[in-house]
Amino acid sequence: MSTLSLYLLWSGLGVMLFYLLERLLFSKSTLFTARRVYYLAAIVVSLLLPALSPLLSDRIADAGKEALPALTLTYRLPEFFVTEVGSRSPLPWESILLGVWGWGTVLYVLRLMGGSLKLRQITAKAVGHEELPGGIRVHLIEGEGSPFTYGSRHIVMPVDLYESDTAGNALRHEMAHIRGRHFIDLYLGLFLKAIQWWNPFAWGLAALQDSNLEYLADAQVLKSGVQKRQYQLHLLRSSIGSSADSLMLSFSMNHLKKRVTMMNQKHRTLKGLAAGYALIALPVAALMLMSASLLTAEPAETTPASPTILTRVPDDDPVYEYAEVMPAYPGGQEAMLAFLSDNIKYPEEAVKKDIQGRVVVTFVVDKDGTVTEPKIAHSVHELLDAEALRVISLMPKWTPGKNDKGETVRVRFHLPVTFAFKQTAPDKDETPAK
Repeated sequence: MSTLSLYLLWSGLGVMLFYLLERLLFSKSTLFTARRVYYLAAIVVSLLLPALSPLLSDRIADAGKEALPALTLTYRLPEFFVTEVGSRSPLPWESILLGVWGWGTVLYVLRLMGGSLKLRQITAKAVGHEELPGGIRVHLIEGEGSPFTYGSRHIVMPVDLYESDTAGNALRHEMAHIRGRHFIDLYLGLFLKAIQWWNPFAWGLAALQDSNLEYLADAQVLKSGVQKRQYQLHLLRSSIGSSADSLMLSFSMNHLKKRVTMMNQKHRTLKGLAAGYALIALPVAALMLMSASLLTAEPAETTPASPTILTRVPDDDPVYEYAEVMPAYPGGQEAMLAFLSDNIKYPEEAVKKDIQGRVVVTFVVDKDGTVTEPKIAHSVHELLDAEALRVISLMPKWTPGKNDKGETVRVRFHLPVTFAFKQTAPDKDETPAK
């Protein structure tokens, strides 16, 4: 599977785990601020850690090591190729699914752009505007509907509601959204759904996040001294749906019953549990970090013949990770890269099975310059590992390294080799790689 496919699957798994954990532990919690932090952490961890984990794994593997310049071996496939008589090329299911995902993401983004345009049209038709402290602007529109907030400084409200006795509570609710910068949570949730539109748990997590923002705003209104029963009656009177969804936070949204239930809940969650809620998310984050190996390695499918490699009986001489004078390949690094390019061959079986990735080989340059003890430090697949080891065993003697006393010493190196291939149309005068 490609890195993108594995990223989407592992990211989706993270979203699922965070959602199920929330339903198990927080569904009746009244610690709305702690829940907000949890939702934000869930989205960021699910989207970011699977993308960073391959980079982290490579850095950990190479940390403190003397690394040689990476060699990228590219296997070129011609634009047209001949299959065996009677055989058929396998249907590229992964490419098809990724194509569907790409189109779904594009359509969702277009939908958001349409919603943004709709909001602009609504505000453009406003019959009046009111300026509030802090640069907040209230756009007054004709007709019925619920007031809502979009962006960081815009409130949209029907004129009739603005002139009624419920205007104060509606404004307090929308101002709570603005002061709390809830638009950040909203946009992050929209980004999650754009990437994970195929994942029902992503939609569920984003819906829980939106509901919690309403709970937060309701709690702020009640803290200002508004009577609970009076405020709930105002919510019921303003329960008409708005025509601009997805990009706004509304005074009167769906799940009104849940909002009233939260306000009337007698048993309040202890504030001391807030830190505990945040800590509960750590095991899921740790699990996401463990995805590094899944994103950078292919499962072994075949066991190729072991290559002939140089070995050495261990002795009491230490192996240095760094020496005062490092060993040198005859002719320098350019000559070494030329040697690798001339000798490494992309395994045909790996090409057939769409196996590619970055192999890291370690080896020791002995006191006499002989390359010994080649091992795989970062594996991708046995086919690619074996080829990298085979070529390392063919290396000529190096100029040995020396310590600060001028004594020859054994020094270990790490050599990353990236196996990759891409389908390209060959030039007219170019013969494709076989």
